[in-house]
Amino acid sequence: MVAFAEKLARDADLREQGLTDEEMLDATGTEPDAAFRNMEPGLRDTLTVGRSIAPNS
Repeated sequence: MVAFAEKLARDADLREQGLTDEEMLDATGTEPDAAFRNMEPGLRDTLTVGRSIAPNS
C-alpha cells in the first residue's frame, strides 16, 4: 500500500499541492496490515506515517 501511495504522489504531484503522506493515505482509506506490529518500532513508525495499524484478523 505504501508503494501505491508513493505512485499516487508521483503521478499526481500531490506533494507539490501541499498534501502530506498521511493525507494521501487517508484519501485511499488504507490501514497498515496487522503484520506491521511485528516490525522494529522505528521502521514501523516510518512506514505507517502515524496511522493506526489494522486489528489482528
